[in-house]
Amino acid sequence: MSEVPQRWPGLLATALRARLRLALGRRPRFCGVYPDRAAALAAVPPRAAAGYDVDGIAQVSRTAMTRLSDWDRPVADHLQRMLAAQGGLSVLDAGGHLATKYIAFATELDVARTAWWIHDLPAILTAARAAQEAGEIPAEVRFADTPAEAGAVDVLLCSGLLQYLDRPLADLVAQMAAPPPAIVLNKVATLEGDERVTLETIGPSRVPYRMRDRARFEAEIAAMGYAIADRWRLPGLQNRIDTHPWLPPCDSHGYVLERR
Repeated sequence: MSEVPQRWPGLLATALRARLRLALGRRPRFCGVYPDRAAALAAVPPRAAAGYDVDGIAQVSRTAMTRLSDWDRPVADHLQRMLAAQGGLSVLDAGGHLATKYIAFATELDVARTAWWIHDLPAILTAARAAQEAGEIPAEVRFADTPAEAGAVDVLLCSGLLQYLDRPLADLVAQMAAPPPAIVLNKVATLEGDERVTLETIGPSRVPYRMRDRARFEAEIAAMGYAIADRWRLPGLQNRIDTHPWLPPCDSHGYVLERR
């Protein structure tokens, strides 16, 4: 008997447990498979919170995200290299949350020599500004309601954003004041084949989570006028859909892109 049939009983048991939890109101982390973001949102029950632009979601895992993890180190190293080469660095941290990466990188990066802007969804920015007023976020951090508000920057940073982004990366760049010379991406969820969308449980909300076809995504990068200067895989950072455990898990990659 081949390996795949031998695994089916365990996989089916895993799926049944996840769907039982869902039926009992205890949502698994990843649930369902959908062709796109719109279909995933349509599957959220009418009275349930959906998406990231939700009050209360900003505090989920906040403390953990302010600690420098092994997954952050390649990004910190690249930003340090850019900072050393230029003497200063302006950064638009898209999906920057409550300045979690700014705080995490401060142990490795001379953030005092950066102009650090954060752009995020309205509910997140409201929580971030309140946290800054309370002294929980350094006063040097600035917030941008639109990408263009940050002006022309040296680097666009998207750490853990792309799986949640509601538009193509090219559209985000087009909304900036000018295309940045460099883009640093981290924790991009990728597959070797057709992409899929699932729903991730984050605090009170169900958030579409996009697993991209890596080859197609990298072709989109080239079409934007950027070259991949570096790419790395994040070992151990794989996500499998609880209700569909027979599907291959997604890998997570980081990228440094340079404008041609």
